[in-house]
Amino acid sequence: MARFLAVDWDHFNVRYLYGTYAGDRLILLKSGSAPLAEPEKADSADETEPPEEEEGAEPDDEADEPQSAPKSRRGAKQAAVKDAVSINRGRILKELLRRDSVPAAPMLICLPRDRAELLNLSLPRLAESELPDIVKNQVLRDGAAYMEGHPLDFIPLAAAGEGGTGKVLSASISRIELRNLRSFASAAGRKPVRIELRLTAPTEFVRSRRLARDGEYLLVQEGLDELNFALFQDREPVYFRTVQIDPALDGAQRQSRLAAEIIRNAQIAAGEEPVTRALIFGAEGEYDALAAALEKENLTLETVDPFVLPGVTAKPEVTGSASLLAPLVGALLAEREKKSRPILDFLHPRRMPKPPNYALPFALFLLVLAGLFAYLWHWNKKDLLRRNNEVAFLAQTLSGVQAEYGQLQPQYAILDGAMGWDRAGVNVLDTLRDILLRFPPAPDMLISRMAYNQFDSMYNSPVFILSAKITEPQVYNRFLRNMTSDGAYRVNSRGPLQTPSATDDETRRVSEYNFTAVILCTRRAPSDYLNRLPDELREVSNQRPEFYGQRIDQNPPAAAPAEDESSDGEEARR
Repeated sequence: MARFLAVDWDHFNVRYLYGTYAGDRLILLKSGSAPLAEPEKADSADETEPPEEEEGAEPDDEADEPQSAPKSRRGAKQAAVKDAVSINRGRILKELLRRDSVPAAPMLICLPRDRAELLNLSLPRLAESELPDIVKNQVLRDGAAYMEGHPLDFIPLAAAGEGGTGKVLSASISRIELRNLRSFASAAGRKPVRIELRLTAPTEFVRSRRLARDGEYLLVQEGLDELNFALFQDREPVYFRTVQIDPALDGAQRQSRLAAEIIRNAQIAAGEEPVTRALIFGAEGEYDALAAALEKENLTLETVDPFVLPGVTAKPEVTGSASLLAPLVGALLAEREKKSRPILDFLHPRRMPKPPNYALPFALFLLVLAGLFAYLWHWNKKDLLRRNNEVAFLAQTLSGVQAEYGQLQPQYAILDGAMGWDRAGVNVLDTLRDILLRFPPAPDMLISRMAYNQFDSMYNSPVFILSAKITEPQVYNRFLRNMTSDGAYRVNSRGPLQTPSATDDETRRVSEYNFTAVILCTRRAPSDYLNRLPDELREVSNQRPEFYGQRIDQNPPAAAPAEDESSDGEEARR
């Protein structure tokens, strides 16, 4: 099982959290902290120096300008002090790990916020692969201390800007800071594999779904001398901010300051709807008084213990403040999968993917293909003539089959079309009579052409094709309504078209419009064909066939009409 060591520090202590994974479950094995020595204060003071002086310690910078030598020497001295502080911090950590018998493991460093430069950028909506170069160029333009070659990473934020823009949080550290971090890890006897920000590390609770909360909420992490805030919307980060706090404040003053900062950041981060929910890392009951104070401001506060979340198990050896160790738990959660990465990593920042190099694979493929082709050609050389003769024989056979197919195809088409009507379960004569009964009467509608296709492959059903003339467009609407009102048929038509026609003074109504329609027929219940029949034919159609013979015998004078009615009834029944 892979094991990891997460470490961070402030101006007072250095801390570690040692853990491993069992499947997807994070198991926290050990934790500890140790106070820092006096040189740490000097390191803190150096952080207030301008970045230009920091960069003056770079080799060969301003080498050709003798007048800048005092500045370079001052920058080199500050860099040496920082490096000494980092080494001293690493030795303290090494002694702490040796005392707690912590085995060797890859180191995950959670960097304090004041060691990095953060910028909020508004960029056009771009593909993720294009963002690294765009962010780098934007930071070069807007960043006060960033220089080419400094470690730079960024976080795409969920909040969208106006005009199709997106929000991005960029973070960078100097090369001197990176060198000091390596010195710190080397002095501790470990090798760093990740360098993250303590501000963004708690985001891993949401990304790993250990903290499953929907909607909008403010995530708060309290440190000894800083407060870290992160706003989430639908499990995506929208806003990050760090606030410095005086560690010398007593309990009541610290709670008052904490409440004020939570309310202020909730208001700053609020969009159209105010943020009404906040989550703070800590032990159960630790922030009950704070929650009561915030409730008066219509802000709900929930305490989250990082050691008892789903998928996290803490051993008894894990002790310490849940709030202080929460970023370290987040750093360990980022290693839950073999190929996963934290949301921010200065050692492995997001980069534009390199274009694949296909030259060598393509050359090898061509070489293998050429050898395979030569081998197969040699192996099939004797068989090629036999196959050519077989192809010629098959071509001659195909020609005869095609000729026979040309003769039989028209007959097959007719038979297949007739079978299509039968497969569709549609009776041609009954359907034709039902369609004619639905037509508007003459002279409103005059049929110029009507044909049926035994089975139309375009519509996958039997169809009637109709061309007709009508006196006005309303007649077409009546025709369409009669055909489709009960769902018996579907009509495909472009509608009526007006056509020029000579005016006949002796005729009142002249057909001035025509239309073409395709009537699609489907299977129907036999009783549906009786709905539009006259009452006499409907009554006859409802009788058994034996009734017709008895009626003819009993009424000889009416034999002919009865026979017609019987014929119609049988046709309707069919």
